[in-house]
Amino acid sequence: MFIARHRKRLHASARRITIDLDPTDDPTHGQQQFTFFNRHYDSYCYLPMVCFLTFNEEAEQYLVAAVLRRGNATGSLGALGILRRLITRVSDAFPKAKLRVRLDGGFASPEVLDFLDVNRKWNIS
Repeated sequence: MFIARHRKRLHASARRITIDLDPTDDPTHGQQQFTFFNRHYDSYCYLPMVCFLTFNEEAEQYLVAAVLRRGNATGSLGALGILRRLITRVSDAFPKAKLRVRLDGGFASPEVLDFLDVNRKWNIS
């Protein structure tokens, strides 16, 4: 529904769509399931991953996915699933748009980088 709404709003003419994946810490307290110590954040936490879309040069970022992950998850855990699904749907809705995928260093795994290299058919930069 979200992508369809923006396709209608932009008349399917977006030039560039940015997909931005970010992990974020969610500190926990007490005995909670799947909370683990994370050295980077120096706390017990969950490590959810959030995904935003930005159209053209608009300032607004739109939250399109959020996945709750255990506190000791690797940065790239779950990224391929989100990217596969989202890139397919965005490319179908905006076939002429150039896609830009922004990731931080935690996503620099061979699987994620290989996926992006192999799938340049989607006009990914």
